[in-house]
Amino acid sequence: MNYLSSSSDEKVLDAVAEIESPRLFLPRSNPFDKYTDGEFRTRYRLQRNTTVVVIGILEEELSPITLRNHSLSAGDQILVTLRFYATGDSAYALKDCMMTLLLNPTTPAEQNYNNAHIQTRNCIERCFGVWKRRFACLSLGLRTKVDNIAINENDTNYFEDVVVDEEVEQEVMQVNNGGGNAVRRALIENVFANL
Repeated sequence: MNYLSSSSDEKVLDAVAEIESPRLFLPRSNPFDKYTDGEFRTRYRLQRNTTVVVIGILEEELSPITLRNHSLSAGDQILVTLRFYATGDSAYALKDCMMTLLLNPTTPAEQNYNNAHIQTRNCIERCFGVWKRRFACLSLGLRTKVDNIAINENDTNYFEDVVVDEEVEQEVMQVNNGGGNAVRRALIENVFANL
């Protein structure tokens, strides 16, 4: 039994074709324009002029061979990599949207929270491992000596490794972030206390 005639089938197909909308790509913001000098340096750990030199050196090698799919430019790829290197475990402060472990859990709810946090973090770390195998620059580093470029550009505070006692750092982060502490405390009391 044929419920639709061929002419109504064609009308349906025409209507569906009209409904389809083109893909929408929002313009990407330019970090060189978006951030002040201080914000740029904090975010990427290099001065703007040093970053421009690094982009100039690697641009030919990293530029996409096609403009299809709105792929990342060489500059965007380098900025993402610099941001990755500039953000380590010690840079993740307790925030409303990013929870950290409790240093000394005392209640069962706090222990449940820490256990859930550890299990989730293990999953994320495995994901990072997959990314590092897929994108070798994440595990091996860039083949260009960024620190030498920074020296040539008089960028004196490039990628300094600051050794900070983790316990002291956690205490400072907790003291400086009342909002994150409140969110974490509410999460512990409302979710993990009932497990």
